[in-house]
Amino acid sequence: MDPFDCYKEYVSIKTHFHANKYDYFKHKKRKISLNAFKKRNDQFFFVRLSKSYKDDEISKFFVANFIENENLWIGDALDSQAEMKYKEWQKRIQSMSYIFSNDIEKLLNKEDFENWFKVENGQHPVLLKQTIAKYICMETFSILNMILNFIPDWDKKIKETFVWPQFRDKVLKYTPFLEVDKTKFRKILRDTINTTNITNMKG
Repeated sequence: MDPFDCYKEYVSIKTHFHANKYDYFKHKKRKISLNAFKKRNDQFFFVRLSKSYKDDEISKFFVANFIENENLWIGDALDSQAEMKYKEWQKRIQSMSYIFSNDIEKLLNKEDFENWFKVENGQHPVLLKQTIAKYICMETFSILNMILNFIPDWDKKIKETFVWPQFRDKVLKYTPFLEVDKTKFRKILRDTINTTNITNMKG
């Protein structure tokens, strides 16, 4: 892809994750002049990246890395760790149905479904704790919220004002990048709950 387009994509997605009033999907790429790009000292990084990824890959590459590190410096995007994070993200997206079902089953083995969302004394609910601890993936958390829309209720009840707001904002910024069939995942959720409950009853 063109290095300037790569730069615009980087700036647009970075702004999406950092600025409350900017939405990548509503505003698309930020208006950036070519002259401004040519004056930058870090053009080399964008030239390198543009040779490594195609047009339809670069936005996904940046998203995969920004959800891991919101302060991603473009120089770090050339590191092998950045490529690894992108490949791991690709694997999760390609196997999302399986991972979602597996995450739901793991949660059910810890707590009953209705307890995942309870906010007691303003503290973090089970679902939030398990996601932050990476016991389940952020995609599972995001899909559950897409289906059940529990974040507004948590905003009213969670008293902690640092970890939760930052995590919530990241999830809400990330969710639009997930192409999810809510009907499909709602069925997976229901079926996994039913299957796990039956198994536990037999056990």
